[in-house]
Amino acid sequence: MNVLPRLLLLSTAIAGSWLCAEDATYPPPLPPAVAGAGHWLSPLLVSARQAALTQPLVVRAERELKRAALVEYQVRARWTPELTVGTNLDENRRISTSFVDGFGVVRDRNTNGTVGIGNTFSTGTTVRVEAATTQTITSSAQALNDEYYNSTVRLVVNQALLQGGSMTVNRAELYNAIDQANAAIDARDEAVETQLLALGEDWLTLAGNEMEVGHRRWQLEASRRSLAQTEERIRLGLGRALDAFSLRRDVAAQEAALASAERTLAATLERLRISWIEVTLPDRAPLQRAIAPPLATAGSFAATRTGRTTLRSIDMAARTMTVAQSNALDRLDLTSSFGKNGTDPALRESWSEVGNPDTYRWTVGLTWVHRFSHDNERLEKIRAALALDQAKLQGESDERTWRTQVLTQRQAQVDGVARVGELEKVYAAYREEYRLTKAQVDAGLMAMRDLIALDNQLTNALLSVIQARLDALRADLRLRAQEDRLLELLPK
Repeated sequence: MNVLPRLLLLSTAIAGSWLCAEDATYPPPLPPAVAGAGHWLSPLLVSARQAALTQPLVVRAERELKRAALVEYQVRARWTPELTVGTNLDENRRISTSFVDGFGVVRDRNTNGTVGIGNTFSTGTTVRVEAATTQTITSSAQALNDEYYNSTVRLVVNQALLQGGSMTVNRAELYNAIDQANAAIDARDEAVETQLLALGEDWLTLAGNEMEVGHRRWQLEASRRSLAQTEERIRLGLGRALDAFSLRRDVAAQEAALASAERTLAATLERLRISWIEVTLPDRAPLQRAIAPPLATAGSFAATRTGRTTLRSIDMAARTMTVAQSNALDRLDLTSSFGKNGTDPALRESWSEVGNPDTYRWTVGLTWVHRFSHDNERLEKIRAALALDQAKLQGESDERTWRTQVLTQRQAQVDGVARVGELEKVYAAYREEYRLTKAQVDAGLMAMRDLIALDNQLTNALLSVIQARLDALRADLRLRAQEDRLLELLPK
């Protein structure tokens, strides 16, 4: 009996057992894409929330936020009431040549005590209530008493009409402090988002590295089994030595590729260990089946942190311009006062006379101050106008840059989702070609090496599909960060 057909049948059976005798459904279908109950990034953010808030950059931004809040409080404290307590001793010795005062040395001694409380408001109004008592001791002959007391209570109101009379100008420093506090909040949020963006990128990179290492290990094991099968066929006289050399070359190349992939995986793990040592990373397997969410409606530039920063810069420049215009004005102040006073040799009686409804004193007056040279204020106003124009132009540039970046990121997500569908079709075509080629190999019409080469292409196509899914998730992550929507997913 001819043994050649038996040997051919044996070699075909060995190759078939290597390829897919252990799995009747080979090549496997794609991992089904599954839309989870929540966002695909939520498990990572839940694990990393506390660690993200304790990152050095975030802690530094948090302390800067506290410092900005203190500056705002410090500016507000300038508008609180002031209590003034004062005393004064004045003694005057003079030579009198008048028979009214008496001839010779006349001594006048005044001892004064004052208590007042006042407040300056951002409207340019100063209100002050004060009480004062003056003790007078004199040797003048015209004085009815050598010692008497003069007690006074009065209300003084001062209103700036030109320079210093604008609430916007007077509160400019407070508004700037509030803007700085808001900027510190945005800086803190940006620091948190930057950390989470980097972590999300590394998480997706780690998932891709693990998938690549697993694929290359499986492919290397398959190539080694193929090499063993080929060497067995050569030993039985059914193959060529050149086929074995070719497979050994493939095995060596795959070993090198696997070693490189393992080094890349180890480097990613080490980077994550250094930066996020306290974070337990969630399972990466669901990422291979995750679906990138649909595109959200494009947001407004003014609602983003970059937009708010631009608007704050413009507002601060506009306030500086208003302050410069106010400083160029003359000073015109209206002052009015109303008081009650009483005089008596006894201290108690002098205060009793203050309550007399028939006695009072009031004053009203205007004070105008004009500076003849306004070069300093005029130049400051020109500089402020230029700074305002620059802030507006910078804002327009920032908005165009932001819109361009958002458009690029949105297009990247659209392309990423579309590429997943395209590569899935490519994988489906490879699966069908593999089935047909395997049938040809089983019938002895094609060489086993053709099937092995096609199997490598099939697994690479599967790897490309899963990598494309990860790239679509990466595009979604970057778009969220660009539109400042990443922190929306952070658990409260």
